[in-house]
Amino acid sequence: MTGRSALARIARLSTAFVCSNLARAAIGFALSLVLGRGLGAERFGGWILCTTWASMVTVAADLGFGVLLTRDGARDEANPGGLLVAALILRLTLASALAAALAIAAPALTQNPELVAGLRLASLLGLAGATYGCFGSLLRSQPRWLPLVLGIETAWLAAQVGASWWIVHRGGGIVPLLGASI
Repeated sequence: MTGRSALARIARLSTAFVCSNLARAAIGFALSLVLGRGLGAERFGGWILCTTWASMVTVAADLGFGVLLTRDGARDEANPGGLLVAALILRLTLASALAAALAIAAPALTQNPELVAGLRLASLLGLAGATYGCFGSLLRSQPRWLPLVLGIETAWLAAQVGASWWIVHRGGGIVPLLGASI
């Protein structure tokens, strides 16, 4: 690869990340407005509690694969299938244990039945995040796929805002909103 083509590739991929990050920031802001206004302060706090625990399951089970899969998947001699299977086995072993612990501990974290159900669903959301993280990291390792993957992820988040607005305006609460996040 020549210096000029490498620079063009970096510029194209950087532009994809910048556009994706800006769009996701706007989408996240829109989601917070939809949920904050639709749920009210107390239930919005419950939403934050549940999504924070889901994120904890995902982050704790990362095991560095978010970076390692992207790096190793980009190598010419990479075996993407082998990398994916190994990462899924290791990550899901830990994520499953953490998700089970969260589901079991939910009643000890809150007395609110809606939040107990929300935390139990959040354990599945965390497990889904850990699973998708393996696929997403590996897909982002391929420069030709990166703009498409970022576009699909961003469009999915925008669809979640629409679904969340619909759920809130139909009287739905934390559990259906978490279901729309999976």
